[in-house]
Amino acid sequence: MKKKTIAIIIGGILFISSLAYIGYKKYQVDNVSKSNVVTQISPKNEAKSDKENTVENNNNETSDSYYSLPEGFVTSVKTKEQVGDKDFYQANYIDEGNGKYTDEDMIHAKRVVENFMQGIMDFDKSNPLKYRNMVEKYLSPEALENFKLESQGIKADAGKYPYKQSIVQSIYSDGESHKDNNYLEFNSYVILDNIDNYDQKVDNNMSPYYNFKLLKIDGKWKITEYYMKN
Repeated sequence: MKKKTIAIIIGGILFISSLAYIGYKKYQVDNVSKSNVVTQISPKNEAKSDKENTVENNNNETSDSYYSLPEGFVTSVKTKEQVGDKDFYQANYIDEGNGKYTDEDMIHAKRVVENFMQGIMDFDKSNPLKYRNMVEKYLSPEALENFKLESQGIKADAGKYPYKQSIVQSIYSDGESHKDNNYLEFNSYVILDNIDNYDQKVDNNMSPYYNFKLLKIDGKWKITEYYMKN
């Protein structure tokens, strides 16, 4: 049971003050609320910061590329061609957008959540930030600040992880819109295969549920908050 618990949590949220394992039990991830962003004002002739370059590159990315499925990732998204108009919402576990959002909006947000979820759950001990780096683009500036701090903890503790790899095999997500604001809210979990140092599959388990709040920023769906549900 200890190995299963570590395998689930290592891909999840690490709060900066809890960078070590606690008896190979759950990390404390309840406090992943938004932090304040400190903006540094540099002379005009100085090079752009990494954060500025990241934001600029994300803004320049085409919509098709932004919402595409990365190689090796899985999805639960179903198209109308696959399931028909009648069953589209039920098959994707989404609502009709409360008249504010199109079906495409709802599916795009679902894709962001599922891609990001796999980015924090897929794990390779030889390159612990490989997948996390791929999904940074889906975060709002405030959420990205916390995420980078969490990634430092992941990298520092990678050697304590009992498996060589954890690989997402399937994913679930459900989402809803809100009448009173412009946020979309999703829940998601994954099923993981765990691979030992001899490249043998030794375990299979389900991650905890995660909750995600998304908002359209600069024309793209971004995750503004996320946390592991109890």
